[in-house]
Amino acid sequence: GRNPDNYSGLLVQARRLVDRKNWAQAKPILERLVKLYPAQAGSGSAYPMLAATLRGLDDTAGERALINTYSDLDDTATDAYARGMELATEAKDWPVVKHLAERYLAVNPLVAPPHRFLAKAALETGQPVLVEARGGTLSGFRDEWAALEESDKDQIRAGLADGTLTY
Repeated sequence: GRNPDNYSGLLVQARRLVDRKNWAQAKPILERLVKLYPAQAGSGSAYPMLAATLRGLDDTAGERALINTYSDLDDTATDAYARGMELATEAKDWPVVKHLAERYLAVNPLVAPPHRFLAKAALETGQPVLVEARGGTLSGFRDEWAALEESDKDQIRAGLADGTLTY
């Protein structure tokens, strides 16, 4: 007979349900896949589909927990890093924001969002990581600076003036 725990079979079944946005039926299959095959990685694995399913079900806490687990398993999961940074920012979980931004920048240092999140995390925690995080070069700082909101720039200017921020 057929193996009910067959990876490919479960994945095809889950993808069909996710494509139809049938979140409630997709969730147990995807949870089973993640439990049976925890080391899977890549954009075609069960993790991104489960994250999308949890998002579809408005389970923000579950989605956040899954992304935090998955982002440490897959070092090219930039979509997961991006969504994780958004969720961690909403939750004001700055160490996670910083961690995910650094993971993202290790894959692709030439995109703006992780710079923006990294700068925001530094600002919120009062840590002088604005430049150091990008190897201490002024060009790295310029990327982050350009990505900031005006109110954040004012906060940084004030911090540099009174010595609470350094670079």
